[in-house]
Amino acid sequence: MIYSFPRATTQQAFSNNRNDGNAANQQPLPKNKNGNHPTNSNSAGSFATDFGDDRKLVGYSQNVFAAKVVREISTVPRPFRGAANIQYEAEALYNIKGNVTGTVVVDLNVIQGGSLTPGTTYLFAAKHLEELSPWYFIGFIPQMMTIVSEDSTLTDDQLTDAVLKNTRTYELLSAYPNEILFANDVARNDTQNSFQSLSDVEKQAVRDRIAALPTATSTGN
Repeated sequence: MIYSFPRATTQQAFSNNRNDGNAANQQPLPKNKNGNHPTNSNSAGSFATDFGDDRKLVGYSQNVFAAKVVREISTVPRPFRGAANIQYEAEALYNIKGNVTGTVVVDLNVIQGGSLTPGTTYLFAAKHLEELSPWYFIGFIPQMMTIVSEDSTLTDDQLTDAVLKNTRTYELLSAYPNEILFANDVARNDTQNSFQSLSDVEKQAVRDRIAALPTATSTGN
């Protein structure tokens, strides 16, 4: 399927923050490294692509990782989209592209509905530009998130094992060395964590991880 994305410049309206419904307990929204609330500063124009091609999906994403969703923490309206994004606290477990660690905020576009389920572990392909937002943005593209486990009782070690055995992990990690970057991202220098930016040692480490995955071992790759 071909997806077309409008590109617009707009100030996000940061309001309607929520967590447990109690205003006194509401958490402040994150700010970027300059101390400002994030804004969407994409230039005018549009692009279309087929995210059924994992090389394009990985190339489009600055970070690809597995994380367990802990809780919903806030809602931020996006006026130009006519819908709000929902933010979730998540615990990073495993990295395919980039280095996500600890507790992070996943920013989900819900323009076409949907939500994330606390206690569920996902593989995420996320846009992440630190100068715009500390959050990891997940669009309405189905391929940007895959459920790994819905069992909230599993330990981190058990969840990581499930991630390693998941076929989707093998597909995305295998796509990484062959990722296809987008011209707009290259022009704006928004290609953080691209495979070509890695050192030779880091590139070989990625290849070794692909070969070591249970899926790769079982298929003889």
